[in-house]
Amino acid sequence: MYVMSILEDLYIKISSGRFRKEFKPLAYKKKRNYLVSLPDDEQRFVQALTFLDGLKRMGTIVLLSPRRLEPICACLKTKAFEILYYEKAAAVFSKEYKKIKSQLGERHFHTIIELNKPANLSLPYLVPAEMRMCFYDDGTFPYYNFMIKGTISTLCEFFNIGVTHPKKLFHFSVRQYNKLINRLAKQKPILLINSDHDITWEGDKIIVGETLPASSPELYEVLYFCDAYYGYQDALFEFAKVFEKRVLTA
Repeated sequence: MYVMSILEDLYIKISSGRFRKEFKPLAYKKKRNYLVSLPDDEQRFVQALTFLDGLKRMGTIVLLSPRRLEPICACLKTKAFEILYYEKAAAVFSKEYKKIKSQLGERHFHTIIELNKPANLSLPYLVPAEMRMCFYDDGTFPYYNFMIKGTISTLCEFFNIGVTHPKKLFHFSVRQYNKLINRLAKQKPILLINSDHDITWEGDKIIVGETLPASSPELYEVLYFCDAYYGYQDALFEFAKVFEKRVLTA
């Protein structure tokens, strides 16, 4: 969770006036530039893929991503987004903040979209943007001037994002997958089990924590090529839905 230091908190409070400008709704018919701060955990990131897939059709997107999401983000198609990684949430005056600001340079963004809650109040200081969006929370105005009550689906409705195909955002090498499956000695149909309980299945199984460690970045690639999923409703479960896998229940 993002926590402000005393110095940062004081600076943000006394400088809030810089954001108190008249807000004019933006027209979304033209291509725009978006700076999007990704959720800081895997499950909420996967839930946001539908929104990101729809938004990329509307313009250019730069993603600010916590380093922990790099194994997943590395599987995204390189042309879909530009991704800037950070070790910990950027706070004004911090080395991380200065690093990101330097990477962004003089680029102009029409909209900042913060997908974390609570929102990082330092993000609006990175670049000037007329529209600054976050999920509703006390104390976020005027730093963010457009607040959403609801979830990612509410954001999709606001941007008029209809049917999307987020699985097409990912690129996995069939050759690399075949090497992995051969190493694991598995044959299709394959079920990925992410649970302490077993289930009857007509083919081979890959069991999280046994066949592959729960922390293995290969799990997302394996799941992409698996035929079905069984287990906890966590990030892997969300990925199974994105990849349109058959989801089994006990």
